[in-house]
Amino acid sequence: MTKRYLSDYTVVEENGKKRLVYGGTLYHADMSASALKRAKVFFAVNALAGAALYIGMGFAGAAATRALYAGLPYALLIIPSLYTCVDAGKFLRCGGMLERMYYEGSFLHMLYWAVLAMALSAAVFTGGIVYLLRTPELPAGEYFFTPLALFMFASALLMFRKVRAVKSKIVGITPPENVS
Repeated sequence: MTKRYLSDYTVVEENGKKRLVYGGTLYHADMSASALKRAKVFFAVNALAGAALYIGMGFAGAAATRALYAGLPYALLIIPSLYTCVDAGKFLRCGGMLERMYYEGSFLHMLYWAVLAMALSAAVFTGGIVYLLRTPELPAGEYFFTPLALFMFASALLMFRKVRAVKSKIVGITPPENVS
């Protein structure tokens, strides 16, 4: 837990045992339990599909990744791919009521990672097009790198849209005192 979230908790001593009680804002999705579960599963599956696309791009465009204009954004694309998987997994495990730490630390981060993944995959796509235009003779596998970058962009766009749709239905609730 970081210092930013410590103010949301108070230490309560009961029967000689200390425990933390959350007193900050709780976030609740104003949607049915089945719709929230479908959204959580969508986030997890989309994050894993994005990671699989990233790995597939590495195998498909081995020569394209050696060019700086395609290779650098591709190398940086691992960051949002991995963190989206981590945050989707954290959000999948959370219950219906989210503490501020989980709302900001997992749910909102998926939104930021999706935007970064869209920007980087667009740069990889552009670099792949430039690589295809500059290289006269290519092995057959090199033609798959650029479309996979486009699929990566589409996956990040779907994640962005779904996170925004669920975010619009999340409501912050301040709990009464001494409720854990």
